[in-house]
Amino acid sequence: MDTAALIDQSIRLLENGEVLELVKIVSSAGSTPRGSDAFMIVGKSGPVGGTVGGGAVERRSAEDAVSFLLRKEDGKKSYSLTRSAKKSIGMICGGDVEISFRCLSGKDGTEALRKLERKLRMQRPAVWIFGGGHVSYCTASELARIGFDVRVYDDRKELASRERFPEASEVIAAPYDEIGKRLKIGAGDYILIMTEGHEHDYEVQKFALGTEAVYIGVIGSHAKAAELSSRLSEDGFSAEKIASCHAPVGIQIGAETPEEIAVSIAAEMILVRARQEKRRKVLEHKVIDYR
Repeated sequence: MDTAALIDQSIRLLENGEVLELVKIVSSAGSTPRGSDAFMIVGKSGPVGGTVGGGAVERRSAEDAVSFLLRKEDGKKSYSLTRSAKKSIGMICGGDVEISFRCLSGKDGTEALRKLERKLRMQRPAVWIFGGGHVSYCTASELARIGFDVRVYDDRKELASRERFPEASEVIAAPYDEIGKRLKIGAGDYILIMTEGHEHDYEVQKFALGTEAVYIGVIGSHAKAAELSSRLSEDGFSAEKIASCHAPVGIQIGAETPEEIAVSIAAEMILVRARQEKRRKVLEHKVIDYR
């Protein structure tokens, strides 16, 4: 269940008179499964959805959440994930985590969840997908599920539609030569280029290289990437700038079907996002660059 669906379900439960606990990681140190802002919702029968890392820490925090819920209380608790610690919960990750518990009920609980939803939505990085074909269709749903703000652009009205991309926050059907007039790409935005033809891909990649996008991915073969790179070089883009594009896009896992390609693209974008966010698991461990 994605975050939006979880919050909607939780609000329905509140509207039906149930009481819930919002269980949220507020700080962590050392090696822990999840970092700050990970959360789950717990009802009197146990977790409704979400996760604070799984395993013993999730089981113990869910149990504690039910205790807080039955007393209709808020609170905080710390859990040690180090086996040698006096208050160890049995995990051997080697860190410590502090978790907050907030009792939710009625209109106040609904408003708290709506505020959380708005905060999470604002934190989602935008990804513009240029092209509305089979791979775009699969990739859009995959990226929305893992927390990207999906937006789609295609010059074909039958493909650039809300019905085809219900998870997208924005869908534009317009000629590719109007991109510069219609869009403003921010420094934290992502771009995926997968139009129906090489000429459009070139047109969009040329536009993309003039933006401050943190990620530019271009679908296709190595031969296609070389051809487009040559043309972009003639346009005055430096070799370093062109090489910053992920072309061919995605982690190379032998993907062939649209669904498999979507997974490879999502995996690569998760890695880029983790580096941008300076996640501990990327900083402390050697992560292979599959490009």
